[in-house]
Amino acid sequence: MSNFTDHKLRFDLTNELHARPFPHLRSRICSVLALWYGKNAAARDKTKDTDLLIKLLDRFGAPHPQHGATHYSRKLRRNSLKWEQHTEFVTYTIYSPACSMNAP
Repeated sequence: MSNFTDHKLRFDLTNELHARPFPHLRSRICSVLALWYGKNAAARDKTKDTDLLIKLLDRFGAPHPQHGATHYSRKLRRNSLKWEQHTEFVTYTIYSPACSMNAP
């Protein structure tokens, strides 16, 4: 019998991790861009993060994320994009054919 008790946020954190699946890579070459907006980044207007993503998606004619989404994955022509909005920064990860991705 274990003396450990689950932390009250354990299930919420586990669900968040599973909501953002990790890609299966055949290579280690990928491009990652992280945007950090300075000292008060956690208090920024996060709709601007989504607005920038939508501008990129519109260039490719790709569908937009659901309202309020904090992560998004989509094939964009020959590349794949994974976008994630974090508390203090945003990441754009691009997977090229040289680093092909099996989408979840």
